[in-house]
Amino acid sequence: MSALSIAPHSAIPAAIDAVFFDLDGTLVSSTLDFAAIRAELGYAQPVDFLQLLKTAPADEAARIRAIIERHEDDDANRCSAMPGAQALLDFCQQQGWPTVVVTRNSRQFAERKLERAGLQLDRLIARDDGPAKPDPTVFYQLFDHYQLRPECVIYLGDYTYDIQTARNAGMLSALIYQGERPSYAEQADICLTELADLQAWLAQQQLATA
Repeated sequence: MSALSIAPHSAIPAAIDAVFFDLDGTLVSSTLDFAAIRAELGYAQPVDFLQLLKTAPADEAARIRAIIERHEDDDANRCSAMPGAQALLDFCQQQGWPTVVVTRNSRQFAERKLERAGLQLDRLIARDDGPAKPDPTVFYQLFDHYQLRPECVIYLGDYTYDIQTARNAGMLSALIYQGERPSYAEQADICLTELADLQAWLAQQQLATA
């Protein structure tokens, strides 16, 4: 039985033009322990690591970057493809949709993760390539490049940043999660627990508009 659900507040268009993807926890597994990173950095409360890098003095930024990249390096060496990831990417390509990952990871480690997971896609946009999520700037560029209607594009991710990003860019938000349903799931347009559920729903949508 499908665990995919559509929020009552969502306005799902008749046709979907594309699905864009987050990386960690979405297409590849991740063991990043953000609480451990935060503790090593010396912060007791939740903090946006990338914002710290932008605002910290040069010496402090270098220390923060070294700690973050050490954890990202270890995570990249442990990751694997999420169940159904390549099948979903293949389905999107069969529809003629561009397959694009937009991640807050660095390009170096994101590329290694995709290679290790054996995932094939059209384009990767990392934090090196433009303002990081939830800033929508890179998505506006993607809409222009691929001639897409934002309201007909789904952005799939596993965290509140991904929902915020979709909203900021005028896209539909899809949240994938495992285990207990997170509180921020209520903000998403679509919620799912398996990538196969999204693929099945997209196939139904395509049949309905054929």
